[in-house]
Amino acid sequence: MKVLSALGSLAIAMVAMPALAATVNPTFSLVTVDTTNAQSSSVYKADLTGFPELTQIGSITVTDSNSGTGGSAGAYSGFDIDALFIDLDGDYTTVADQIYASSFIFNAGTVRAGSAPASNTSGALNGSNADGTVNEAFATLNAVDAIFFGAGSISLGDGGSLTANFTPVVPVGASLFLIASEVGTEPGEAIAAAITVRDTPVNPVPVPATLPLMLGALGVAGLVARRRKAA
Repeated sequence: MKVLSALGSLAIAMVAMPALAATVNPTFSLVTVDTTNAQSSSVYKADLTGFPELTQIGSITVTDSNSGTGGSAGAYSGFDIDALFIDLDGDYTTVADQIYASSFIFNAGTVRAGSAPASNTSGALNGSNADGTVNEAFATLNAVDAIFFGAGSISLGDGGSLTANFTPVVPVGASLFLIASEVGTEPGEAIAAAITVRDTPVNPVPVPATLPLMLGALGVAGLVARRRKAA
């Protein structure tokens, strides 16, 4: 009975699990290298209206390419994000039509060995806090304004990632763009990171990949238990 009770609870949990989210990887084009609002940031944009399966924006994830060649070492390892937001008309200089993330999830990558200035924030990577969160007052991701080895950005570290969640979700209308700005223009780093757009926000505690296998195994165990009882 205990086995069957546990299986019943797991079955309910399985039914309650959300359907797979729609995900896309948009194509970016370089808008400009901004040396007016920032020291020198590469600003990119991607049109989000060309994906029939994407009717709303719930989250945007930037993952460092883990090439180990872009950017600086130490606290500035990996992809350095200056800005990440949604823009209705694709003009990042007009702020009235911009939509900013409601929260961030930061997964720090590896700090590359080498000489570099220390982090300006309490985290090992510049722009992050010691508890593994984004220092939003320092890493102002709503604006293109980064300073080299200074304020305005967050470094992901090699293989690290940053997810911007949008709650409520943003409907995809006739015109909608993603703006992503990266500090500097160094080869091997510029938008080499993978950027994924989802129609749902990302949970900070993802469901383990092994859970479906576990449920399948428990289902077999329950079937065997029922057959033994019937016999």
